[in-house]
Amino acid sequence: MLRILAAAVFSITSSAALAGEVTYSCKYKEHGTHGWIPPEAIYVVDAEKGSVIAYDGLIHESVGKPIPVEATLDDAGKYVLKWQLKNLGAKNGSGITANYRVFLDVKRNKAHMKMILPAYANRDRGTAKCVVKS
Repeated sequence: MLRILAAAVFSITSSAALAGEVTYSCKYKEHGTHGWIPPEAIYVVDAEKGSVIAYDGLIHESVGKPIPVEATLDDAGKYVLKWQLKNLGAKNGSGITANYRVFLDVKRNKAHMKMILPAYANRDRGTAKCVVKS
């Protein structure tokens, strides 16, 4: 999995450098026991366009490639990122749907991730230190 993320970082940062985007590589510490918070995630932020691309091991499992995510800027200057992953852990297409929200603080290079399983009571969270890669 780390090789896949490393290849994705190289690919994303190569194209991001050309486009003037900033890539953040965040290493998460999960504050739960369910395994729904990935150990590492990559966010490519294009402040001019107001767009963000996200990639992590769970996105790779669900979609197979980086995905554009809903992104807004809150009053504190943090990006609020939202996305949904479907069929996680499914071999037969009947897997779990998970909703993710990330608060990306680009001034302090930190992130906070929350995950909610709509059909269950599970809620996980994690905190991360991020490094600018571009």
